[in-house]
Amino acid sequence: MTDLLDRLPAVAGRFYPSDPDELREDIAAFLAEAEEQADDDAGAETIAIVSPHAGYVYCGGVAGHSYREVAGKSFARVVVLSPSHTMSVSGVALHPAGSFRTPLGAVPIDEEGTAALLMRAPGFFHVDPEPHRLEHGIETQLPFLQQSIEGDFSLVPLIIGAHDLGFAENLARYLSETFDAKDTLYIASSDLSHYHPYDVANQIDGLLLELLEAMDLEKLARGLELGEIEACGAGAILTAALIAREQSGGACRFLHYENSGDRGGDRDEVVGYSSFVWSREGSG
Repeated sequence: MTDLLDRLPAVAGRFYPSDPDELREDIAAFLAEAEEQADDDAGAETIAIVSPHAGYVYCGGVAGHSYREVAGKSFARVVVLSPSHTMSVSGVALHPAGSFRTPLGAVPIDEEGTAALLMRAPGFFHVDPEPHRLEHGIETQLPFLQQSIEGDFSLVPLIIGAHDLGFAENLARYLSETFDAKDTLYIASSDLSHYHPYDVANQIDGLLLELLEAMDLEKLARGLELGEIEACGAGAILTAALIAREQSGGACRFLHYENSGDRGGDRDEVVGYSSFVWSREGSG
C-alpha cells in the first residue's frame, strides 16, 4: 500500500530499468564487474562512499565499485547527500515521512532522525518534499543500496543547497552530533566535470581525485570555488569527507574513475564519475 507521503520513482525507465528483474540483473553485473577489477578486500567498516548519479548505462560500472564496499554489511540508517538538479534549495531540504519507492520496493524514511535534525538546527534544516519529487541524485542510489546491504535500513535523504566548505563543516557537525557513527552509512551522490572533451575531463577530474584521496579539503574547496574543479555534489563530497575525518582520521581510498566516453558516450562532451570510500581504521 502506498502512503500519501511516499516519494514515487521519478527516473525509473530512464536512468535505470523499471523492470525489477532487469534492474537486479544490471546491478548484479555492475557489482560483479567491480569485484573482478578490485585488488583489495572490502571487509573494513565503511563510513562513507562517493557514488555517481547518472544513467546506469554510463555510471553503473563506477557505482558498482562504491557499493561493493558495503555489500553484505548492515546499517541502521543511510544518509544520502545530494545536490538539487531541479530547483533552488536553501539550507538542507528534508523529506517529511513515508518512504522512497523504487522498482525493488520501499525504503522507509527515518522519521526520528528527521525530527532530530530539525530540533538540532531548525534554521539550517527544513522539511520540503518538493525538491525531492523529481530529484535523481538520491533515487539512483537506492536500488544499489537495496540490493547490496544486508537487512533493512531507514533513509535520511538530504538535498543540499550550498556547496562551500563552511556549509559542509556545519552540516557534518550536525549529522555527527545526531547519528550514531557505527550504525550510519553516508553516501555522497555526485558526478564530476560536465561536457568537456574526453582528455580535458580526465585532466580536470584528475585534480579532484588527487586532492580528495590526499584529504586536502581546503585546496579542493578552493579549486571548486574557482571553477578549476567540477563536481555537482561538491557539498556532499566535502561533508562526507569531514565526517570520515572526524571518525577515522580521514583515510580516503580512491576506487575507480571513468567518464561517459568510456561507456560509449560522445567523447566530445563527457561527464566524469568517481568512486571513493572511507573506512574505519583498524576494522578491516
